[in-house]
Amino acid sequence: MIRKIKDNLLLSLNISTITIPLTIAYGSISGLGVSSAIIGLLFGLGFASLVGGTKGMIRTPTASLVLLTALIMSNIDKSGDAKIYLTVVTLLMASIIQFLFGKFKISKYIKLTPAPVIEGVISAIGVLLILKSFNELKIESLLFSPTNSIQFDDIYLNPELLCAFSTILLILFIKKLNSKFPSVLLSILLVSVFFHYLPYNLPKVTFDLNEFSLDFYQSYDELYFYDYINQIIPALIIAITGLLISLLGSIVADSSTGFRHDSDLETKGLGISNFLSALFSGLPIGSNIPVTILNVNSGSSNNISSLFSFFVTIIILYFGYNLIIELPNAAIYGMLIFLGFNLIKFNSILFAIRNRQSDQIILLVTLFTGIFFSITYSLLIGFILATVLFMHKMAHMIEKMSNTGKVDDIVSNHKLAKEKTKGVHVINLIGPLFFGFADRLEALYHNIENVKVLIIDMSNVPFMDVSGISVIAKMLISSKRNNIKIYITGANETIYEQFQESKITKQILEENNFYPRLKSCLKMLNNEL
Repeated sequence: MIRKIKDNLLLSLNISTITIPLTIAYGSISGLGVSSAIIGLLFGLGFASLVGGTKGMIRTPTASLVLLTALIMSNIDKSGDAKIYLTVVTLLMASIIQFLFGKFKISKYIKLTPAPVIEGVISAIGVLLILKSFNELKIESLLFSPTNSIQFDDIYLNPELLCAFSTILLILFIKKLNSKFPSVLLSILLVSVFFHYLPYNLPKVTFDLNEFSLDFYQSYDELYFYDYINQIIPALIIAITGLLISLLGSIVADSSTGFRHDSDLETKGLGISNFLSALFSGLPIGSNIPVTILNVNSGSSNNISSLFSFFVTIIILYFGYNLIIELPNAAIYGMLIFLGFNLIKFNSILFAIRNRQSDQIILLVTLFTGIFFSITYSLLIGFILATVLFMHKMAHMIEKMSNTGKVDDIVSNHKLAKEKTKGVHVINLIGPLFFGFADRLEALYHNIENVKVLIIDMSNVPFMDVSGISVIAKMLISSKRNNIKIYITGANETIYEQFQESKITKQILEENNFYPRLKSCLKMLNNEL
């Protein structure tokens, strides 16, 4: 028992030393400040671990959600407390959406988001994180500037840039030396100590939890109804992004713990946690996948380590406050640049550029939309594009697999007398009859010439949507007008009921128009023709 507590405490200490610098970094670029980031961290480690549906998962503010928050805040056409208030309202709306997704069991559909879309969005966030960090460092170009600089033989080096890149190099070195070392924390501390003894006053981390205030809520009277309406889409994007990250983290945790997460409970718990965090102006939280991996690989199969980390974090913040405020901002931004590069899916991007197939096109479009326009809409555009391309591929596949033509060409051993095969055509459909294929089916029908009898074989059609019924109805009306007999064969029970429920098809198709198999229909035709 004592050993378990000791192990959990050591693990919690490791988790806290990783998440605190990251949280400070996120707060510095979020627009809401470091205090908001810490509030989000505490709610993530504490409350979220109690109400979540995934064992072993660590929830904190994440790069994706923080950057989205910063971008949304920058797009709000307000200033001062009104800007903060509207940002908080957006986060509150996002948390409510998350809860409703879990309540109405919609969360499982979020996981259906195509991988290229996710990779494109995450890569765009990585690029923007790097650009945001450079902007915070006030680096207008990669050229060295003499402003606030160290002079070496007339070569000017920007100390903030030097501090940032020293942090990056040190992280890489320590990781290479021993992957188990807390490379991020050690790098920031070592760089901070080094630059402390240099005669240059680098900007330090600034935050004060004692100055915590919710006075911005008083600015609600400065806003109009349309101000809130404009934030619905941004809130939806934050909600979906947070769920994607968290549910991906749930899968990662399950693979090591051996438990199966409850996606609906995880979604509801995330929604409640984010609501409480936003209520106190905290940043949105989601699964911290790298730290989750560390947690579950260390043998944790419950949420005890997350709860312990909550208390350890409070202790570190209280007793280590004077040390934290001595950390150079440049070192923090260096860590963010490192994180940004880790988020970019370089291999996937290079593969996409070389191959330029549909899946890769989705990744590139999502990536460039996020970088050059808005990350808020890149997820939506990527999803729409993925859906359109999927429907196109699906329709093409169905058309390629399906057979259309004279009965002699489609059915072997059909037992129809030779003189009776003239004018008998078969459309053998293979795949779902849905809106993406409906137009192609109609085109196939109109290309058939000299037809007297048309058999639509649906033995290999698993389902049919409204567009499918509609196109069949059009074909029936046209056939009736041209004295063409139509028979439906192989339709399953569900499809048969759809025909019966449709007014048009029910009026034209009688019971003797349906046959359980294609050959039974041909046998009937041999007797009647």
